[in-house]
Amino acid sequence: MSSNVDGESGRRDNSEESWRNYHEDRQHVANGKMNVEQCRTENQIADIMTKGVQVEVFIRLRAMMNVDSLDIMN
Repeated sequence: MSSNVDGESGRRDNSEESWRNYHEDRQHVANGKMNVEQCRTENQIADIMTKGVQVEVFIRLRAMMNVDSLDIMN
């Protein structure tokens, strides 16, 4: 298997691997081993850990994780 490397940046072209993973995932869905559901942008709970979110969004996402208070941390 050959790999494409961009000479300037030295980064690999991951498009082939992404394409292969996509087809493997499709096969898992077709076989019933995996279920894929749509998740709207405003319901991406991971955003609370990976992005700076507004206070209102933080409170809503925190509630979705059933976290009411961080008092137990003290």
